Amino acid sequence: MTESPRTGTGTGAAEGVPDPAFEGNWVLDMVTGPWAIAIGVFVITCIRGIDALLHPHFWAEDGTVFWLENYTSGLQSLVTPYAGYLLITQRVFAWVLSLAPYLAHPILFSLGGAVVASWTAVTIATTVHSRPLGCLLGIALVMTRHDDGNVFMTLVNSQWIMACALPVIIVSPAPRSKVWRVNQLLFLGFAVLTGPFAVLLLPFWFLKLVPTPWTDERLGVWERCIGAIGLVGAMIQLGVLFFTGAPGALTFSMVHVPTLWLRVFSDCFGADRSIALATLTSAAVVMTLVFPRHRLLRIVSLYFAGVIMTLTALKFGAYPRQLLVDTVSGPRYFFIPAVMLAGVAVSLFFEEKHPRSRWLGIVLITLMLAGTFDGGFVRRDRERVFEQWSHAADRIGREHVTVKINPPYFPPMEIPPLQREGV
Repeated sequence: MTESPRTGTGTGAAEGVPDPAFEGNWVLDMVTGPWAIAIGVFVITCIRGIDALLHPHFWAEDGTVFWLENYTSGLQSLVTPYAGYLLITQRVFAWVLSLAPYLAHPILFSLGGAVVASWTAVTIATTVHSRPLGCLLGIALVMTRHDDGNVFMTLVNSQWIMACALPVIIVSPAPRSKVWRVNQLLFLGFAVLTGPFAVLLLPFWFLKLVPTPWTDERLGVWERCIGAIGLVGAMIQLGVLFFTGAPGALTFSMVHVPTLWLRVFSDCFGADRSIALATLTSAAVVMTLVFPRHRLLRIVSLYFAGVIMTLTALKFGAYPRQLLVDTVSGPRYFFIPAVMLAGVAVSLFFEEKHPRSRWLGIVLITLMLAGTFDGGFVRRDRERVFEQWSHAADRIGREHVTVKINPPYFPPMEIPPLQREGV
């Protein structure tokens, strides 16, 4: 299922056709280019999580799971499930970064999180054939409100960032450049094996493989390849999920879905939990489905956001306040839906046949940016624990070491000495 540029509803021009917005405008072409987006998103991510650079630290499972299991098990840890699914991206980063001196590991893990955000934004930007739209969608990834900000500058939460590219990949044709096609395949391979989100998009992976009256009838090798990778990854994660018994006992009440959606619109559009403003913005988002161009992108994005919120209600059951008042773990459950809504708003700028829709987009984007800065653009400082790590770094491997990490309530890392051969 790919939006067709022939019908004027696609994500961009046909392959090989230059974007008219850039003809003769080398400045615009340069600032919206892939490398400019990569550097820009990397810098913004570092600013939003600046405390990780000023006071390096491991965040939660970055230390106690990914670093520690790589330290004790090496390559075997690459295929070790955690929380019921594979997290290949975090495992590969942990293995590669282990080649550096121990002292540098906390800051390298944080920078690894910024690299993942940058890679995701570039993949989004080069997947969409319309350069301005691709640029804005990529930047929206790191400009959405995210209270506490623990998705940024951490590897443990990389799956929440990488998943934001999946709807764009599903609805877009093949990237124009062979380099970016290879990049998209590599990114998709990592993304579907990092976290459970590929499972939520199972219907769309099937539609990439099987033509229907509602999708482009010209499904080619590229579309089927994308569908096959997504489907295989989703089935692997589904198998791991059930074999590990991770779903456990779940309760569900539809009563909590509106409450969680109110939080989503509060986070994305600065509604401050105002029922009136949240209702108006939600109605405006639904209205965007009227406009034909990029409609499929909006449908898949809103579906993805809705499924995540519904499953969040399922996970927390009768105790949604645990999610709403948790200022450390709670905000990440609203990150992907907020990014999806931001993408919907951004897409309105490119409705040539309905120019008035741009005003709706301007209003939504203005509210989004106001909410982002009102909620705190820069993550607040964590407990400064790097001094402990710096003192322990030269003893790691030779003796048992205990090191505190963030968040403060998380148990410390217990690092055993390495077993020496012949001892």
